Amino acid sequence: MNYSAAMIEGLANHNPHLRGMLNALFAKSYDDFVSQLYTHLDKVIHEVEMNRELRNNDKEDRVSIEIVLALRCFGYLAYHDTKSGGHVDIYVQSPSNMDWTWFGEAKWFNSKEYLYEGFQQLTTRYSIGTPNQSAGGLLIYIRQSNAANKLAEWKNHLESKFGGGVINFTDCPSRGPKLAFYTTHELEVSGCAFRIRHMGVVLHFDPQDKSGRQRK
Repeated sequence: MNYSAAMIEGLANHNPHLRGMLNALFAKSYDDFVSQLYTHLDKVIHEVEMNRELRNNDKEDRVSIEIVLALRCFGYLAYHDTKSGGHVDIYVQSPSNMDWTWFGEAKWFNSKEYLYEGFQQLTTRYSIGTPNQSAGGLLIYIRQSNAANKLAEWKNHLESKFGGGVINFTDCPSRGPKLAFYTTHELEVSGCAFRIRHMGVVLHFDPQDKSGRQRK
């Protein structure tokens, strides 16, 4: 059966999943691509968090590969461990323009210095900040309790690392301000601004009901 543009538009008006896929497929600018990617990424993170009890022994790569596979289902050209100045955890190209790329680095919250290593990988190894790749993300997998507090610790640590240097912090309206925030600073390699979305992924699981205590 052949579907006209009007028929597809009508279906999309009643199907948010289809609407999101069409928005990704027909993004008209790099900013549109990134905005829709974050909408889909939030949906994927939600699904990952809903099964956090199964992730006690997962490694970073396992969680990241699941995220990559889910993004592919939304129509993105998404890859894990792709070579781009190093091996990128999550590499995403727009389905409407393959020159538009987004880099994601993923880390367990083992220490703030470990996260900073990921931040440096993202900003000094993988990304160059040119107009077609001026955004990226740091996914912070948090097994500890009070994920919001851990993300606040990371934000303060990052601010101290710049020691008065120019880095701008802004809230994330969809997951923030407690579970996500943005930073923007100039990359040394290009002299261009690079915007990072720092995302806390809530994976702590310690049930206190009777059956939960028995499983410990």
